[in-house]
Amino acid sequence: MNNSGTKSNKLNWSNLISIKRLKCQSSKLVLEDDKNNEYSNIRTPFQRDYDRIIFSQAFRKLGGKTQVHPLSDNDTIHTRLTHSLETASVGRSLAFIVGDYLKNVVNEKIKPENVAAIVQSACLAHDLGNPPFGHAGEDAIANWFIEYFEKEGFKLELDDDYKKEFEVFDGNAQGFRLASKIENNFKKGGLNLTVTILASMIKYPHFAESKDDKKFSIYRSEKQEFEMIMDNFDLRFKREDKYDKNDEKTFYVRHPLSYLMEASDDICYTFLDIVDAIELKILRLDDLKNFFVDAIKSRSRVEDIYLDNYLNDTRKAAKLSALAINELTLNAGNTFNNNLDRFTSKSEIYKIKDLISLGTETSKIISDAKKIANDYIFPENSKQKLEIAAYEILGAILNDLVNAVVELDNKDDKKISFKSKKILDLMGICKPAKSESLYEKLRLVLDFVSGMTDRYAITLFQQLNGIGYQFKRM
Repeated sequence: MNNSGTKSNKLNWSNLISIKRLKCQSSKLVLEDDKNNEYSNIRTPFQRDYDRIIFSQAFRKLGGKTQVHPLSDNDTIHTRLTHSLETASVGRSLAFIVGDYLKNVVNEKIKPENVAAIVQSACLAHDLGNPPFGHAGEDAIANWFIEYFEKEGFKLELDDDYKKEFEVFDGNAQGFRLASKIENNFKKGGLNLTVTILASMIKYPHFAESKDDKKFSIYRSEKQEFEMIMDNFDLRFKREDKYDKNDEKTFYVRHPLSYLMEASDDICYTFLDIVDAIELKILRLDDLKNFFVDAIKSRSRVEDIYLDNYLNDTRKAAKLSALAINELTLNAGNTFNNNLDRFTSKSEIYKIKDLISLGTETSKIISDAKKIANDYIFPENSKQKLEIAAYEILGAILNDLVNAVVELDNKDDKKISFKSKKILDLMGICKPAKSESLYEKLRLVLDFVSGMTDRYAITLFQQLNGIGYQFKRM
């Protein structure tokens, strides 16, 4: 086993920012330095990463994917696209705070603008792997596979750890797969991002385990890419606190900048979910005054906005949220800087759940906001009805797709049914080959399904079930 990452407990910031990219050479995946080109004086490697993400088809599709409220007729409600853009904006600001501190305290060669571009890009890409219909879509996929494996699992040559990846479908792992393998350069490095961006996307640096219900960020199909990237940053760690000292099993810890990406996401959705709920009349602004006072730390500023007759409640909430986001971003940046020694020690990083939890005041505000969402926003009736529909829609699509790939796996190409052939053809670039393992075939099914927008999923469901067709006589 390669134990290069266990040699030192300390991380070096000079090594944590790398311009190496994941590339495919002669059918072999390698890491190579970003090569200068005609734009090298205009865009840094990390700015090119941002551009590759924002111009990708997967990113554009986020405009048709649910953030919290599925298929809303209100055009001002957040989608995954607008959420990702706003998270990237917060991430850039948060990373500038940290980057400036690193330059002045750790290494004067560190450029704050590079740290900002890295976190901004990781934030931009953090939701690329999310399926249609938001978290309801994730749950629908997971529950369908749980039921399917209960009925058919004994017939499939798939061990429990591989099944677990489908039974706890996670958009984080799908996003890493998409960025590192699928999007743009299919199975040849994906978006060919720098390894720093890819590492900063990883919130849970481990695989799904059949005995564990925890979230994960990596599928076994991307094991090679994952280990190559993490070893590049020396992020292997031996947990001697839990395992015998003679045990050779090692683990990975997170890249420190991933904590900034995660905090930016938490700060954004915390407040902007509330803005959406006020726009949709799920929440009343008058009931949230004390919450905003606690978040902004200024009753007078909150009162002034509440008394502004030129603003409707949604615009007041947006303005209040902007002030709160600014306050929490500053707090999170200072919290990271004050705990910098912990973020450069692998044994300490292993213990840090997230950046927000290290800041008492910020943690309380985020916790209060999540309670508001759990009590009032998520249980809202019309939202729940659409989420139930998502189960039916994705379940029916998965039923057709999985049955087709299992039939392909079990039979000669020429003997599979007409329907299965047509369904496989619908998968386009995700269409599996007979020679691929059942595991990889199922991975391709979820590449196809998770890449759907809400409306495309509905349309495909209707087409596969003969709903809405109008047959005309010739």
